[in-house]
Amino acid sequence: MHKISEFIAAETDGDSYKSYRYCIDAVEVPKPDYDDHKDMVPSRRSGETDKGLKNPKSLASLAKQIGRDGKPLFTFFLDGSRRTYKVDDVAYANTLYPVVAGQIGVGCCERPSSDVFRPHQLKLSFVLALPRCANSGGRSPDLYFNKLVKDMNQLPSLQKQQLQFSKILPYKDKVDLGQTYEHKAIAKIQDEMVDLEKLVVQSLVEKRSLNADNFLLKDGSLEYQKMEKGDPRDWAAIKSNYRCVVGVSKAFNPEALSSKVKSISKDIAELALYHRTPAILYETPRI
Repeated sequence: MHKISEFIAAETDGDSYKSYRYCIDAVEVPKPDYDDHKDMVPSRRSGETDKGLKNPKSLASLAKQIGRDGKPLFTFFLDGSRRTYKVDDVAYANTLYPVVAGQIGVGCCERPSSDVFRPHQLKLSFVLALPRCANSGGRSPDLYFNKLVKDMNQLPSLQKQQLQFSKILPYKDKVDLGQTYEHKAIAKIQDEMVDLEKLVVQSLVEKRSLNADNFLLKDGSLEYQKMEKGDPRDWAAIKSNYRCVVGVSKAFNPEALSSKVKSISKDIAELALYHRTPAILYETPRI
């Protein structure tokens, strides 16, 4: 990666320090969890459509009805993964910024019948996160970083290894209290992974593969950060695409709802087969 770092430093008028390289995900580097929010707050609005429901409800009859023909309701399964690596430090205007590489993989499996499970889509991407100030000339960020990654991919060292980067992701070159530039870079790579997941969902919707009889189960929350810019119609399209998608949040903390339902942890632990608790609507602070 040193040749890549030297190329980037030379092209962006920075100074490469050839710093120690390491996998950020594999060492104890303090960082927030970008997958799911931990600070959820119960909403004043009810999330329950069965008015007056106060106790666990049996869904046995509905489950039997859905599984009557033996075909699974969840036909597609989606998961994304990313690994991040600090590969160098580059200085701009007397400030040291990390160069962070990311390996992104998004996979979707299909289960057309109860005894058939097969791969459906796989998207792989290699990206590099740089600070915005690497574009010191104030040129169009999209054009500048697109040209930079195109030129970088022509390096003999990359072509020899048959390795190509799909994007350079510019991260904010200012940090808030308690954050680091590594956090900003990781967040950009995480956002890129989420965008790839959205593309998979969109392709399934365009093919009319998702409907009331064919749902998609996604690993992780369906709550997405508000875009810095964009057409409101894009949000409407995202909401429409996710009508038949269920997200399973691995960071769910039932105790966060204890102010709304005192015994929620105990109720969940004691749920009988095919039963559910009353639905609770929660909200998270907008960043």
